[in-house]
Amino acid sequence: MAKRKITRCHFYNHDGTPIRHARGLGCTRGIDVCFFAHPSEADWATASPPALLYQDNRGPSNRGRRSPSPRRQYSPVPRPRRDSSLERRREPIRDSRSPPRYRRDSFGQPPRDRSPQPSAPFDSRYRDRSPRPRNNSPRPNRVPPADINMPPPPPTGPRPLKDAPGSLRSPIPFSKPPHVRPTESTSPSTPFPPPPSTRPPLVPPPPAWPPVFDASTSQSADPIAEEMTAEEKRQKWTERVSLLSQVIKERGNYSQLETNAHTLRRLVASQRFESFSNEDKADTRVQLQHAEARSREKKQTVDALITRLAEAGFWPIVAPYDTQAFETKYNDMKETMLGLRDGVAELQNSIMAVTMQYIQRQQPQLAAGLSTQPEAGTSDRPRKRPRLFETVDMSVDIQPSEPVDANLQQVITQMQDRLSIIDASLADIHNDLTQHVQNVMDEFDSKLDGKVDELIERPISAEAGGESLQRLEKAEEEVKTVGSEMDEISQELVSLITDFGSGSRERDRLEAENRALQDKVAKLEQDGRSNREALQQISKENAALSKALAIRLAGPTHQDPPAAEALFQRIEQPVRLRIREEVAPLLKELQENINQTLSKCMQEVQGPLFDRLSQSLHAAKTISEWIERDGQGALSTMPPPNNPHR
Repeated sequence: MAKRKITRCHFYNHDGTPIRHARGLGCTRGIDVCFFAHPSEADWATASPPALLYQDNRGPSNRGRRSPSPRRQYSPVPRPRRDSSLERRREPIRDSRSPPRYRRDSFGQPPRDRSPQPSAPFDSRYRDRSPRPRNNSPRPNRVPPADINMPPPPPTGPRPLKDAPGSLRSPIPFSKPPHVRPTESTSPSTPFPPPPSTRPPLVPPPPAWPPVFDASTSQSADPIAEEMTAEEKRQKWTERVSLLSQVIKERGNYSQLETNAHTLRRLVASQRFESFSNEDKADTRVQLQHAEARSREKKQTVDALITRLAEAGFWPIVAPYDTQAFETKYNDMKETMLGLRDGVAELQNSIMAVTMQYIQRQQPQLAAGLSTQPEAGTSDRPRKRPRLFETVDMSVDIQPSEPVDANLQQVITQMQDRLSIIDASLADIHNDLTQHVQNVMDEFDSKLDGKVDELIERPISAEAGGESLQRLEKAEEEVKTVGSEMDEISQELVSLITDFGSGSRERDRLEAENRALQDKVAKLEQDGRSNREALQQISKENAALSKALAIRLAGPTHQDPPAAEALFQRIEQPVRLRIREEVAPLLKELQENINQTLSKCMQEVQGPLFDRLSQSLHAAKTISEWIERDGQGALSTMPPPNNPHR
């Protein structure tokens, strides 16, 4: 089943006409490739207009609508581009006429009243113009002529929102009469058309948009909700962040499963699969079925999580901001600037064409020379485009004494006035249409929410009539429609989150590369400093070697031999050191020999001496034991050691 297209292609106007651009006319991608609705598709009636609409007013249909305006006198003083009576005060798209919108999860703000608010009729204060000091040259009131082919007023119904017969959001067809471009004659003898003598009527203001819902049908209103505490807000915030994290995680898992299933499908459809054995084929098919089943289950899980996230509304704690108003203002400003640019370019082309006609009438030879130059569409773009007032002065001030200059100036002035009037009218109509569409959407949302809450809170009786059942079925259909739209919005939200994640990963990768490059640059700088220091050292060594080489090449110098005393003093210390170095090993060897001789003699004396000492010690020990055994009496009978026996 093909995916439903919810946005119109920006290469087509609201009426389905293609827009001219650099690559051609209309969308060049084709219906099957383009993701947006084309006029030939059924989704064009229900799709919303694009956020940015390209405008190209240089087509033949728009060029043919320009017609002269009433005569006015020429003034040499440069005048502003736009008349003060046409100066518009830009009002925001959402003002005091439309009720404020609130969401359920917006904390710190009053709840939204679900009772439908009727859209206010057209207010004349939006067409007030603030005067501005101008030059004192007399000029009549500039109004569009009676034969101007103005576009039809906008329809008296809202923009088509849903292609369903019998529904409140049924599309209302936009009718636009075909425009036939008047024939233009390029003959040099064709005079300018005379200005109209009658005062044509002003451009009619757009009609007031009727309200879609009746305020008397509202029967339910939400009670004032109590503000949540800080703990409840924190818990709500934690749940929302957890849900968002879970959505991202499950989405990644689903992408991986889908990739695996796609790989298996390609393997089964390839020629290589035919060379597998029957068992391998069966296993591969089983794996494919299992992967597809897991992918379907994961997709259902992701869809359920995204639905929960979409139904949660805005982020808690943070107040919702109206991004649509900013986007509408930006689109309005951009469309105005694009239209002004195209109008100025078209005006320059028209002025150049009028100038060429005038030159052809006055100087045919000069005109023939100018006609040989390449056209603006086939030659390269000049470096500097001439300004509008310079082109006007060049085309008007050729011969101020001739009466044809007044007609030429009138044509230029009428074209400028026509451009200003159309610009102001289109801007007013676009603003009113946008305000009406916004009011209709607000009323529809409030009405739908009120009906749904009323049906949910009110118990269904078994004796309910057929009318109540029909209303309930209709409300259920509306809820299903809104649910499908929310699913599409959730899919867009998931794609935006995925793009943001890929952008974050790319930024992290670039930061890592930047840090690696910085480290590499620092290392290279350090290597450069070390190389410079080594180069300086090598330079110093080269200088010293060069100096020594120069001295060597200069040759030795002849000197007188020194005296004997001086020579002895010079060689005394080296001789002593040399003698010491030669004698020290000999002295060491002599000391070792003496030590060995003493050790040998000590061993020879030590043997007999120790034998005698051991005998003496044995005798002393025997005597001491005898004395201890016999006591002191034995000592008294013993003779003195030094007295001889008498």
